[in-house]
Amino acid sequence: TRVMGPAGFDVPEEKSAMHSAIALNPAGIIVYPPSNALAPVIDEAVKAGIPVVTVTGDVPSSKRTTFVGVDQHEVGVMGGEYLAKYLNGKGKVAALTITTQMFQDRLQGYIDTFKNYPGISIIAQGDTKGDFSTGTSVAKAILSAHPDLNAFICVDSVGAKSAVTAIREAGLTGKVAVMGMDRN
Repeated sequence: TRVMGPAGFDVPEEKSAMHSAIALNPAGIIVYPPSNALAPVIDEAVKAGIPVVTVTGDVPSSKRTTFVGVDQHEVGVMGGEYLAKYLNGKGKVAALTITTQMFQDRLQGYIDTFKNYPGISIIAQGDTKGDFSTGTSVAKAILSAHPDLNAFICVDSVGAKSAVTAIREAGLTGKVAVMGMDRN
């Protein structure tokens, strides 16, 4: 067993790691693909006779063997329902996200859920680019532009850490809620 790949969100590095893994001719590859950009390299592995299993993120357009994970839209729906109850059905919300499909599916789950709560509106969205410094800057800008913000929805862990940092630095701890996702 060998673990390969970038420490952070870096699609070119993940592609490079997949090429390195294919060169080793392993019995199989398990990959967390954050975007469809990995479809060609997944197909390369399968063409070389290496089964590929995608986890958490999926690339259904690829020839991957199978997917193990959850419906990302449903994850957003569940988060949206929880936040709607927390906010008692009303509030101004900002979304921190990444532009890859998996995270957009989560965001769409929130958007679809909030249609059932006319008192909740998403008043701003920001792209963290999967980077803590960028995410913190984006969250600070949103807080500055929307001083009446009630909550951040963060569809990845970088967004949640960034929002919490921006809230703390603005002296708004306990005044702006954060709904975060993912383990780190």
